[in-house]
Amino acid sequence: MAEHSLTLTNCQSLSLTGVTNVGSFDDNQIVLDTVQGPLFLRGENLHITQLNLEQGIVSVEGNKITSLEYRPQHQRLKDKSRRVFDRLLR
Repeated sequence: MAEHSLTLTNCQSLSLTGVTNVGSFDDNQIVLDTVQGPLFLRGENLHITQLNLEQGIVSVEGNKITSLEYRPQHQRLKDKSRRVFDRLLR
């Protein structure tokens, strides 16, 4: 398993390693799939300033990062979106 690290500076700048996918993003929430499971970032005026999925590196900046929430590792973002899509087609 690749290493995962997270560095938060002044609730405005966040650097991450071990990121495998960007699930979704807008000004208030960014959803990332990491080697430790899905990570939900919430805040104000969030922007992805660096993205390199080959190396697993993501940097985020915003006015204020208010919440970091990990979900269970077995709950991968692609699996969850696929289940929602399957339900829509029924």
